[in-house]
Amino acid sequence: MRRSEIADQILKRLETEYTHIKQNYGRTKESIGYFFVDDLLPEKIAADIYKAFPDPAAMKLRKSLREYKYVAAQMDNYEQILEEAVYAFQDSRVVSYIGKLLEIELVKGQGGFFYRVNSKQ
Repeated sequence: MRRSEIADQILKRLETEYTHIKQNYGRTKESIGYFFVDDLLPEKIAADIYKAFPDPAAMKLRKSLREYKYVAAQMDNYEQILEEAVYAFQDSRVVSYIGKLLEIELVKGQGGFFYRVNSKQ
């Protein structure tokens, strides 16, 4: 599955959950500001992504007071669906929709990552 197809699924679900996201973010934006969406991807896609994750022994463990996670940075060493999923979340349509939904301005920075510029609050 291509990243644009995964991004389409993410957008579809975000649009369906518009009211829930606005309410949840609105209640939390004065502190940390968050929202969540259950079942963001169809079960088959989520299962395919899950099955493609490498064994933790093949990844680097980063453990400190701030974080405790496994990291696998060289995406081309793993199954294609992992890279497609990671970049689907960075699809400009997804980022733009979330920015509008949360009323924040995002710009694309170096390396393709998006950064918050300001808030319309």
